Amino acid sequence: MARKLNPSTILPGDPGYDALRFCRVLNVISLILAVAVLAYPWSSLVLVAFLALVPVLAVAAAFASGGEITLGAVAGTGDTRPTAVHALWLPAVSLALYAYWVGPYLLRPMDVLWAGVIGSVVAMVFILLADPIVRYSPPRCVPLIGVVFLYAASVAPLIDGLVDRATPLGVSSAQVLERHTKSGRGTLYYVDLSAWGPMRKDTEVQVPWEVYKYASVGGLVCVTLHPGALGMPWYDVSLCT
Repeated sequence: MARKLNPSTILPGDPGYDALRFCRVLNVISLILAVAVLAYPWSSLVLVAFLALVPVLAVAAAFASGGEITLGAVAGTGDTRPTAVHALWLPAVSLALYAYWVGPYLLRPMDVLWAGVIGSVVAMVFILLADPIVRYSPPRCVPLIGVVFLYAASVAPLIDGLVDRATPLGVSSAQVLERHTKSGRGTLYYVDLSAWGPMRKDTEVQVPWEVYKYASVGGLVCVTLHPGALGMPWYDVSLCT
């Protein structure tokens, strides 16, 4: 059975102190990385990689602790164990927003759903093995399913596109139907494209400023289709040369 800890009175050297300190440090790191990725979404991908590894580290730590660390929310449950739950939901939310703003466009959007389902099933197996108390507490288990689904559905497209170094499947031309911008956290640039290649409908695509600046309405841009590192085809838009 997991120890009963009092986080407000535990001292260095006491049983469970190292686990409590680890969870606090990991939760703070996840907060810093989550904010940094959202504040600078076009910054180094190293931040994104480290943020994506935080939940993996949290699950591994909970598994290795033998139940001393929980991955569930503890507020109002009477569970006094140190929790690394913030190291799960903070990266999940931040990476979901990052994938929405910057991530690759998948040819088949349903691939995200399947990636989330498969990833969440695998993750929940490890989480439930690592934390038996959460296993038998549906009110704490259900929110975790949502968090790991969001994480898996966000990380899979990022890995699929950012790690993909394979030869493109082909290049198609598409007509620019409209150009517009969206403001919020800075200005985002979009073009509406006509059907192209395997894409049989008009689509709205976010593009870099360099593409937006020269892509005129009625003109053509080139759409490159990639196989994807995880087998989920994705595409990007560039100027035709």
